[in-house]
Amino acid sequence: FISREASFGYIETALVSAAPDRHVACRNFASCGNTVWSRIRLEMEALGAFRPTVLCLAYGADESYAGRGEIDSFVRAYASLLDELSAFDCRLIFLTPHQFDTPSPPWPDARRHNPPLGAY
Repeated sequence: FISREASFGYIETALVSAAPDRHVACRNFASCGNTVWSRIRLEMEALGAFRPTVLCLAYGADESYAGRGEIDSFVRAYASLLDELSAFDCRLIFLTPHQFDTPSPPWPDARRHNPPLGAY
């Protein structure tokens, strides 16, 4: 969902509105398909140029499709990402994945992906 935030801006609007007396700048580095295993657009150089003070991380939803058998791999890859991000000396906000829902037909029922989701 965080990759779609770039199009809709609800989170950015909430953050800016909550602190009208502060300079709040948001940049969304998310991209559909980003996982802890394959960070397509999360470029450390670009992130460094922005000099973030807070980073929001939203991993786990896409990774959960791999099932419970990949939890250890997920944890190792996430730890590696966190090691890289430690160079920025900023606060981290971890967003947990939301439950998959059942959209209206003709879309498939995605709730079958919920059991492993909690582990991620």
